[in-house]
Amino acid sequence: MARIAAVIACGWLCAGGVAAAGPGQRTLEPGGVFRRRIVTSDGVPLALYRYQPAGGGHFAPPVLLIADVGFNREMFDLHGFGLAPWLRARGRDVFVLEPRGHGASGVPEGWHLADIARRDLPAAVAAIHAARGAADERIDIVAHGFSGALAIAAAAGPLAGDVGRVALLATPAVPEVPNRFAQAVLEAGGSFSTLPLDPAGAAIFELLFARHGRFSHGRLGELRRTALGDLSATAAHELLDWMRTGDLPLGGGDTVRGRLAV
Repeated sequence: MARIAAVIACGWLCAGGVAAAGPGQRTLEPGGVFRRRIVTSDGVPLALYRYQPAGGGHFAPPVLLIADVGFNREMFDLHGFGLAPWLRARGRDVFVLEPRGHGASGVPEGWHLADIARRDLPAAVAAIHAARGAADERIDIVAHGFSGALAIAAAAGPLAGDVGRVALLATPAVPEVPNRFAQAVLEAGGSFSTLPLDPAGAAIFELLFARHGRFSHGRLGELRRTALGDLSATAAHELLDWMRTGDLPLGGGDTVRGRLAV
């Protein structure tokens, strides 16, 4: 698959028991991470995690991380290992969003991929502005996989003027026809969480997501067990169609490709 080179732009990034929570409430999780429950414009509750450094991290713009579709927060924080705690240790105020259908966020029936760009990312940015008390502050975004294209589409649309810089990690420049493993998983409804349950599924996970990675065997196994979620059947169909056609409708005549061309 043609992919933009992974951009972990450390230069500018470095310089420049859990209980249910009501809307706006915070829950302290292990590692000094706060989970805030935010609500989108269509009423979906989302989990937004904050990794605030000592001193508050106000010397540089905040950083919003969003994993690829089908992955949870553990992609950026696996028991204290990952980009989120790494950036916090270097003084950045870090937020990790679990969009609808992922992790601790709500799972509306038949949710759409476009809702991540149209509703979830704007809700997260508004919550970050409120948390930092700076409504006009630009936010840096690091997005992984297909979420990178959704983040760029949001930055060129509802988040115009709110985003500073965007770093894309393994984001497809031009989506290609999926390989047979990805096609099989998506045609079956996008149940990524079931992949680790049998040896064949674990092998598919490594082929799709971890090939050439520098993971220890134990950490890769933990990533398989905790980081994977399930897409809705609708979202799985949309992702498969996006991979085949190279574009995703966003509603109102807009598409991801059209936003990227702006």
